[in-house]
Amino acid sequence: MREEQDALTAAAASGWQAGERLDALARKIEILARIVLVETVTEFARVERAFRGAQEIAARTAIHRFFANLLDQAIQTSAQQQAMESQTYQAQLAIAKAELERTSAQRQRFMAVVAHELRNFVQGLSYAAQLWEKQPDNKRALLFAQTQIRDMQELLHLLLEHSTLVGARQPPSLQPFDLQALCEELAVIYEQAATQKGLRLRHECETAPELVLSDRVRVKQIVANLLSNAIKYTSRGEVCLRFRVRDEQHWEVHITDTGPGISAEHAARLLKGLGGDENLPGRGIGLGITKDLVSTLGGTIELTSANGEGSRVVVTLPGRIPIVKM
Repeated sequence: MREEQDALTAAAASGWQAGERLDALARKIEILARIVLVETVTEFARVERAFRGAQEIAARTAIHRFFANLLDQAIQTSAQQQAMESQTYQAQLAIAKAELERTSAQRQRFMAVVAHELRNFVQGLSYAAQLWEKQPDNKRALLFAQTQIRDMQELLHLLLEHSTLVGARQPPSLQPFDLQALCEELAVIYEQAATQKGLRLRHECETAPELVLSDRVRVKQIVANLLSNAIKYTSRGEVCLRFRVRDEQHWEVHITDTGPGISAEHAARLLKGLGGDENLPGRGIGLGITKDLVSTLGGTIELTSANGEGSRVVVTLPGRIPIVKM
């Protein structure tokens, strides 16, 4: 009997620590209590005849109370374990939900960026095709159309790479290119969009540096976004594009328009980038994308505007982005 008692005691203790179901644990405690009563009280009363009556009742009561307390402690411990497990489960659910929401937000942001940037490049290709259709023998028009196709293919490649690392910033693809030629290309292409709205597009490219080391597609994205916005939100008057040297290390893009303008507070919110308020109407996502692109290229962007007075955007970029060895 002693060996069986010790085994049940050990089983009850191990079950308690392992979080055994209460009904199974209660049965073990009940069996253990019966064994203790038989081994101690009943056996002792049989041997010691003086241990009878009130003494035996008191002993049995004490043993019952001990095991009742043991069961109460088991119930309390089980309740605490269940509460802790519930809290852990709720915390895990909250973490999983937050991660799903973060991933969903990143994918929605990525899709918005893809749609916005591809639309601008497709519009550029459409304007180049219109120009080529009007002047089929114009080699310059054909070159512009071919350039739009090549740049759109490169943009798609960048976006597809970015889609595997949503939220991560892709490093610039550096190459030397003719900045004046890019300025002329953008001016010719977006002149079609301006003309369709009855606007005049002026441009000045002669003061731009001839050669810079930067990411040509991203520079084109920046200027295309800004030109597209300026033309889109200007109903009459003109839009002006200007490339110029700022100093020995930097050059600038100036884009001004005679549109309705925006308040200083709204302008500050628009330039927070995609990490800021993305639900702004109108130019929110376009300027957010542009701000992030400018930051990627190590530049700055300033937006000066006032209600009823048009807008002026100045982007300052380095003429040579240092190549960082990984």
